[in-house]
This record gives sequence, structure tokens and C-alpha cells, in this order.
Amino acid sequence: MAKKNRSKMVNVPNAKMMIVHDPTRCVGCRRCEIACTEYNEGKTQPALSRIKLGRNYNFGPRGVQAGFYNAEGIWGNHRLIVDTCLQCPSPVPCMVACPVGAIEAAPPDNIRAVNADKCNVEECDLNCQRACPWGMPVFDEKAKKASICHLCGGDPQCVKACTSGALSYVAWNDRTKDIPARFATAVVQSPPK
Repeated sequence: MAKKNRSKMVNVPNAKMMIVHDPTRCVGCRRCEIACTEYNEGKTQPALSRIKLGRNYNFGPRGVQAGFYNAEGIWGNHRLIVDTCLQCPSPVPCMVACPVGAIEAAPPDNIRAVNADKCNVEECDLNCQRACPWGMPVFDEKAKKASICHLCGGDPQCVKACTSGALSYVAWNDRTKDIPARFATAVVQSPPK
């Protein structure tokens, strides 16, 4: 049976730093995604990136589609949107949903990070991914591990790789109410198996 540490999962201090994106400066080069996976996985695989770039199209050959991003116009504004981990305030949805306590507030900046030694997707069926309203946790099928942005230990490689200045590493503030959720979620804590 997996051991839980509910005190860490429910009441954690806020992160001290975060990454923010300025869509007016983004050119869509995707260097941020490449820098992320090269630093963290040692390979270029944007699907595993902890930062996600998308273009807001919601009109296609079948007419108006469900918008990729909510509240961005009826026809889509074609704006480039980069999703980054918002380092949610407590209770952190992905942390609460993890039945093995693998998502922790990592010192010294209380960054929400996956402890790879504890992560066991066979125990949880990727609850962290489903619990995040922005879909930020990613899953590496080869490694059988989930991960979220850990800010590269205080030196975010995506920010360094951004030549247009669209990404900034700034002091944390709660942006969870300002950025529309991408997915409807219900945080349900799984019982251990």
C-alpha cells in the first residue's frame, strides 16, 4: 500500500518563482520546448516539454470548432499561447490527486515538482494530468514517469532559449484565476492500491 503524506499534499507554501509568457512577443519558434526536453530528457522531443506552445485556431473546414483556448474570440485570434506551470497555490490540484505523494514542494523555492523515485503511474493512472486544469503534467511512456515544470532548479532553460523575450522568470503570484482553465477537472484523490 502506498504511503501518503497528506500534510504535504494539502497545505504547502506558495512557490517563490514562476515562468510567465507574453504572447505579444512570441514568434512561435518552439525553442522553449526544445530547450526544455534537451535539458531534462537529453533529447529533442517537444511532446515531453513542460512548456507548451499552441496557436489559437478554432475555425476549420467543418466551421466553428470548440476553441483551443477559451475566451479568445469566436473565430480564434491566431495568437500564440504558451502554457507554463502556474505553480498553483495550496491546495495544488496535481499534488492532491497523486496517491503516492510524488508531487512535492521542492526546496528552496517550493517549486511543484515530481519526485521521480516516488512516481509510479501504475498506482495512479496519471491522476496528476487529469487533475490539472491546464494539463501541464506530461508523461514519458518510455520512462513510465510523469513530470511537471520544476523551473530547472532556478535556471529555466526555456527562458534562456527564448530569443524574442516572450518568457520571463519572475516572482510568483497567483495567476490561477486570471488564466482560463483548458480542461474541466474534478480533483478526486485516489485511494492507494
